[in-house]
Amino acid sequence: MRQSRILFSFDDARLDTYNAVKVAGKYGIKSTVNVTTAYVDKLIDDSNRPSVLPAMSREQVIELSKDCYVELAGHSHNHKNDFDDILKGKKYLQEWIGEEQSIGFASPNSKLSFRENTLSQFKANGFDYVRIGPKIGRRNSIYRVLRKISRLFGVRSLLYCTYIETLKSTVEDKYVVHGVPVLNDNTVGQFKYIVDKCIKNGYDCIFIFHSVLNDEEYMSDDTWTWSMKKYVEFCEYLQEREREGQIIFSSTKELVNCQ
Repeated sequence: MRQSRILFSFDDARLDTYNAVKVAGKYGIKSTVNVTTAYVDKLIDDSNRPSVLPAMSREQVIELSKDCYVELAGHSHNHKNDFDDILKGKKYLQEWIGEEQSIGFASPNSKLSFRENTLSQFKANGFDYVRIGPKIGRRNSIYRVLRKISRLFGVRSLLYCTYIETLKSTVEDKYVVHGVPVLNDNTVGQFKYIVDKCIKNGYDCIFIFHSVLNDEEYMSDDTWTWSMKKYVEFCEYLQEREREGQIIFSSTKELVNCQ
């Protein structure tokens, strides 16, 4: 049976992400940090700001570029899916970490339109991959409702069922990458169930995070924040599966390249 590849992907380069990826690294888990460069440089307009929470500093981003458990990717300059802004973010990020560093791109809000920004544009401009959200199909509106129900009642199998197509197509055409968003009211048990199913079926999975905070911290109850307590429990579970040889920890770039 093929070993499943599991990884974390963090959008925006929020300050709390710096700590979260360090925690993940202690368990051997690899993370991709998708950097919004104007947010990091504190130059972003409030209308485009991805969070009221502070961003990492440029120095922290550069430090993470040297961490063997961390991959950096573009997330545009001003958190937009406009191609000029995407290229601007790539330019700034590579100036910080070295132009020889090739990078992928993660779509802000996972709302990239391939009609407006074609895959050929991304490939021609040297992006290693394009990461969006879950795979969207004809049942997407139904799945949205079922996911809310699954989170409300903590139903493991129901959440998994809504992400089967995403997990079957974590990497499409060796370039487009899909992930599973982590929301505040998702349980650890739900994600353990997804990983167990990935192991059984040989699927890969990218878990998409935004913030990971302690329960008493500001914005800890936000939709896009996961509890540090749950996060650590999940990391411990993944480490056990990795030690048993059931999963492999991978960066996004490694995941794409192994297809």
